[in-house]
Order: sequence, then C-alpha cells, then structure tokens
Amino acid sequence: MTPHLHHRVLTTLLALVLTALVTTAHAEPALTGAVLSTIDGDTIMVWVDQEHRAERGRLIGIDSPELHHPILGEQPGGREAALVARPLLDGRRVRLELDVEQRDRYGRLLAYG
Repeated sequence: MTPHLHHRVLTTLLALVLTALVTTAHAEPALTGAVLSTIDGDTIMVWVDQEHRAERGRLIGIDSPELHHPILGEQPGGREAALVARPLLDGRRVRLELDVEQRDRYGRLLAYG
C-alpha cells in the first residue's frame, strides 16, 4: 500500500469512528414496551416499560389519513390505514427510538418504531 493510499484509508476510518461516536453521544434513549392498541395508521397506545404507564405515541416516518381529526373528522383512507396497521402492531413488543423533540403539540411521544 502506498503512503498516500494508507493515509486516505486511515483518514476515512477516523472519520467513520468520529461519526459513530458523535451519533452515539447525541442519540436519544430508546424505550421498550407493548402496543396496547392502534389508534390510526400512525398513532398507537403503548405500555412503556421504563415509565410503567400507557402512552400515546406518534410513529415518525408514517403519515396516514386521520380517523379522529378534531376539525376534519375521518379522512378518506383513514379507516383503511388503521386496518392495515392493527394486525402489524397490536400486541407486539416494540422498541421506540425517540426523536430529538420527544413530544408533539398533542403530547404524543414521537418515535421511530
């Protein structure tokens, strides 16, 4: 291996290690629990083991039509989204990775499932 190539490999490895350390240092804690019920296609009620209580959670990265929108009511496709989500989520053990902002304006936990 030439000195130039050796230097580039070491620099790349160092960058990867530093990225991993920074990501780990700033990562929000994960929660575990069981999905008690699916409210709609992107909202669940989950028993959070660490907090010993049920919490309403919003799944980040999923945006489904609402079943219970306070102004619009049931949106087209909302019922279908919930029907798809329920058998996938209800009763399952989950690991929830919290976002930097842990709650939305409705007080729901914001998490990647």
